[in-house]
Amino acid sequence: MDVHEARQLRQELEAIETAMQRIKALAAELPTVDELEDVSHELACVFNTMEEVLRVAGDLPTADELVDVGQELGRIHGTIEAVIVKAQELPTPHHVSG
Repeated sequence: MDVHEARQLRQELEAIETAMQRIKALAAELPTVDELEDVSHELACVFNTMEEVLRVAGDLPTADELVDVGQELGRIHGTIEAVIVKAQELPTPHHVSG
């Protein structure tokens, strides 16, 4: 091996060492198996909660149904107000006997 080949080999080894250090640094940032299991468990909980929300949401009335209920309640309110006005016009027992 001549000097030129030795230099080339040294440069390649330095490049490999740099790559290995970068891999080691990146590996330190990776989550552990326990951390991944914790994340998996949390995701399962969120998934189950979303399933329950979707199930309950399917039982809720739609916006159109709520508008219809509101309109009906308005009609009922108007009817009750009319009954109150009529009731106030009727003679009370005090007025009848007096």
